[in-house]
Amino acid sequence: MEFATIWHGYGTQVHDFPEGERETPELVLADIVLRRPALLSGRVEDPAGEPLAGVEVELEGWNHDRYRFTQSETAHARFYVDRRAVHSDARGRFWFGDLAAGRYRLVTRSAGRPESAPLTIELTTGERREDVLLRLDAGSTLAGLVVDAHGSALSGVYVSAQSERLTDPAASAPGHVHVVTAADGRFEISGLPAGEYALRAYPLE
Repeated sequence: MEFATIWHGYGTQVHDFPEGERETPELVLADIVLRRPALLSGRVEDPAGEPLAGVEVELEGWNHDRYRFTQSETAHARFYVDRRAVHSDARGRFWFGDLAAGRYRLVTRSAGRPESAPLTIELTTGERREDVLLRLDAGSTLAGLVVDAHGSALSGVYVSAQSERLTDPAASAPGHVHVVTAADGRFEISGLPAGEYALRAYPLE
């Protein structure tokens, strides 16, 4: 199990309890010293360098000394302290505050695009990192139209693309990438590495 130490104006810290803490009637831990918070901010851009709004940016990570009370690194928590997400604003900007010195990973998620490769960042106490650039890959695009048996366009249909064979064996498989068809039945999935894909469509209702 783990616990978080949060106080306004300081970096949020997370620590894991020692192994077997549930069998201990009274647990005494060493002092936890809160320090000045770090700030991490930047911009999300499309392949042409234009800002992208509404892109989910997820930050995962924690303070360097998270495991100071344990014998091994066995993180299982997925709460605010080690994973949080925001959406880029109209200018493509995003930010995360109240961060402790530590190692973090940034990924982007946007409907109809694969999750970006993670960007690892080391932060020091009180650091202000305000120049992070997350540029989405151009990749290839799959676009089409979903219709019923009579040829009428279907909106609100869940369409997913699953890679079956990539042209470049060293490329990272994007996994399931999905989007929902628009009012005219059209869909577009972009940012895909070149290769062969299986498309599947499922009505949401």
